[in-house]
Amino acid sequence: MAAAVAAICFGSPAVALARPKTDTVVLKNGDRITCEIKKLERGLLQVSTNDIGTISIEWLKVASVGSTFIFEVETTAGSLHYGSLEPGAAGELGVVLGDTRVTVTLSDVVRITTIEATFWDRLYGNIGAGGSYTQSSGVAQASLNFLLGARRPAFEWQTSVDATLTAQENEPDTGRFNGQVGYTRLLRNRWLVPGYVMLERNTDLGYELRATAALGVGRTMIQTNRTLLRLGAAVAANREVPVDGDTITNIELNFPFAYEVFTYDYPKTDLTVGLTAYPSLSDWGRFRFNSDLTLSRELFTSDFYVAFTLYDDYDSRPPTEDASKNDVGVTFSLGWKF
Repeated sequence: MAAAVAAICFGSPAVALARPKTDTVVLKNGDRITCEIKKLERGLLQVSTNDIGTISIEWLKVASVGSTFIFEVETTAGSLHYGSLEPGAAGELGVVLGDTRVTVTLSDVVRITTIEATFWDRLYGNIGAGGSYTQSSGVAQASLNFLLGARRPAFEWQTSVDATLTAQENEPDTGRFNGQVGYTRLLRNRWLVPGYVMLERNTDLGYELRATAALGVGRTMIQTNRTLLRLGAAVAANREVPVDGDTITNIELNFPFAYEVFTYDYPKTDLTVGLTAYPSLSDWGRFRFNSDLTLSRELFTSDFYVAFTLYDDYDSRPPTEDASKNDVGVTFSLGWKF
């Protein structure tokens, strides 16, 4: 059993080949679809068919699924199961690997990932661009955001860029930049070990560059086909280059909070709330707090969206004297998901 799980987790050259569309999906209204199951995520089952291309089906409308190929199946409790998919009794799904068969309730399944997927098939992300308004400068701005990631049975990685440029006549350009590369080890029962390195720039808050490395522990408290709630704690070290002054080394704690609500009825709508507190250990009394709220809505097709983001970066003791303690902004953007 352990050897079989290891084999499907690390993959083999054969699994990179395209496979035939022999999977079956039966809907609660009796319709039967012969297809290739791609994935289940955020309440939508994505399948590829010969006649009508790739379609998304609401998971609540699915009565049963079947496939002889190997999948990773995750439940609301965070349990991971590996194997082929077999229809079970009403409202149940069988996950079979060798002589082992595990039965799960369909309504408890929150993610199905094909183990046979190639590297490119596992990639996900989005890119968006637009304009924004920042309270600290009071002028128009241009913004760009980018996310690229992939998930495997044992880990997930992401890289992201979020940049805002402010240009004002007769004034030097200012900007807000955040670039991050993160790696998360996925453990049992929704526990995880995240680590990341990050580069930031925000001249309005008094620093030209901040380089941070952090390692911590977290847990997904809630995961359903409608919501996700994740908490964490980490220790972080950073080096700051102030706009005016000497380079500073800081040791901080890091307490992130992430909450997402998503709907899959057209037009699909996602609400994401991110809050992170940074109490300093090396500069006692200094406290930083970042918050952002993003509302995105499907536009034209499921691949395109329009998004509204409100962010607030706070530093009780900026590294440059007389720098602003708050940078509050609003961003509107058009984007593409892949």
